[in-house]
Amino acid sequence: MEITKETVREMLHGWTTVGTSPVPITPLQLIPYKGILLFAPGTAYPGGGNSAPIWVGGPRVTADQNEGTGGTPIVPGSSLFVPLDKPDIIYVVSNAVTQKLSWMVV
Repeated sequence: MEITKETVREMLHGWTTVGTSPVPITPLQLIPYKGILLFAPGTAYPGGGNSAPIWVGGPRVTADQNEGTGGTPIVPGSSLFVPLDKPDIIYVVSNAVTQKLSWMVV
């Protein structure tokens, strides 16, 4: 059996502070090879974790289950991988202020 090795040439990462208004995960126009990994630290995270979910979607994303605007929630301690090539189109919002989101473009 032959196994194909899939790698990326570089990895970019950072943190975004998320509040009650939608913000892009990064203003940088990064070009991933595979996609972007999003992580919302939980309470076990050193330095403290999030107290509320972070909702992921487009520019008008809301922190709820609204059929037209509600995002996909990342609960504290969870992650989400999004296979896309334009991470600057992803927006995040929360029901609480100063939530943290770690992102890694691969």
